Amino acid sequence: MRKNLFGEIIIEASDYAKKVVKVFTQQDGIRFAPNPDKVRGFYYWNDTTFPKFHGQSEIIYCIYKDGLPVYVGCSRQQSGNGLYARVSRFCCQLTGRTETGGEHPGAKKYKRFFKEDYSNLYVKYYSLCDNNKYNILLEEVEQEVIRILMPICNNEIYKNSWTASARLELR
Repeated sequence: MRKNLFGEIIIEASDYAKKVVKVFTQQDGIRFAPNPDKVRGFYYWNDTTFPKFHGQSEIIYCIYKDGLPVYVGCSRQQSGNGLYARVSRFCCQLTGRTETGGEHPGAKKYKRFFKEDYSNLYVKYYSLCDNNKYNILLEEVEQEVIRILMPICNNEIYKNSWTASARLELR
C-alpha cells in the first residue's frame, strides 16, 4: 500500500496479491486427480467438491503438487463454476483428452516436469468479487501472485525466473 499526496491509501494489485497468497497458505485446498475414464474429468479426494459461485465471479487459483506451486490462473464468469472448468481443462490436457482450442500450456509443462505422476495434486482458490472494492483488474492480481509464488508451469514473467526451475531440480 502507498499513500497519495492527500494522505489517502492507494490499494494496488500487489496488495491484493499478498492477501491472496496469505489465504493460500491458510487453506487446505481441494485435492484432485485426473480421471482418464471421464471425457472431461478428474475425481475428488475426501468427498470434497468445488464451490459454486453465484453471480459475477472473479477467482484466482493455484494448483499445487506436493506443496509446490505448479500453476496460477484466474477465471472470470457470470455464474456457475469457472474453477471446475479450469481444473477440468488442466486434467484433460494431462490425460490427452483435449478438445480443439482447449489446450492448456501449464499442463503441458507439468507433463514435462512430472511425466505421469498425478499424486498429491490440489487446488486453492480465492474469490476477488467479494473483496474487490477498488476495481483492480483480475489479470493484474494474477500476475502479481505469479511473481510472488513463482509457479513452475506458468510462463516465467518474474525477474528471477531461473529460481523456479532450480527449485524443481533441487527436489
